[in-house]
Amino acid sequence: MSQSSAHPSLCPPRHGHPPDGGGAPPPSRVLLDLHEYVADRENFTSAYGTMSNGEAIRVTFCTAPPPLVSYICVWCPNLPPTKLVMEPTIEAAEADLVHFRVSLRAYSSLCDYFVYKAPSGGKGPSLSRLEKPDRYPPYGNCIALLAQREVGDIRPHVEDDGHCYLAALNHDMSRLGNFNLLLHNFMDKKWSSTPFL
Repeated sequence: MSQSSAHPSLCPPRHGHPPDGGGAPPPSRVLLDLHEYVADRENFTSAYGTMSNGEAIRVTFCTAPPPLVSYICVWCPNLPPTKLVMEPTIEAAEADLVHFRVSLRAYSSLCDYFVYKAPSGGKGPSLSRLEKPDRYPPYGNCIALLAQREVGDIRPHVEDDGHCYLAALNHDMSRLGNFNLLLHNFMDKKWSSTPFL
């Protein structure tokens, strides 16, 4: 497939990989593209996980200082790129955390949701797949990542233990005009649901 006829998600920018700057630390702040790329990119930010169907997945954060836009590449080493639904999408980001969704063409209505944690504080990157609650919101504009911070600590970072929450507002179909606040606690890996008027 030629570069000109390929889906845009298969054609990531050249900057950010390999990491630019000849060993310089990554920028402390980035502009992040909300659409991910499907590309075989690997560097020190790469994290590995498993999709719900057992397929391996690798996520790599390709950073660049602003005004360039940083981006994320998703790769399933045992699948051709065309088996992924185009395009994987970032739902929320906070500090060193990125929440995104990806699905396979064979199961396009079944998305897997992941949280990627960038390397920080001497720890490497990580990738966690979230178990979905019964009623997961279909739209990214009602999802937020909330990083827990120590009281009195003004540095914007996630605790070393990665303690954070994912909050989502979902329509309650049984009560028109009402919502449920879904909250995922990363410490106990459980969802809770609270009616919200």
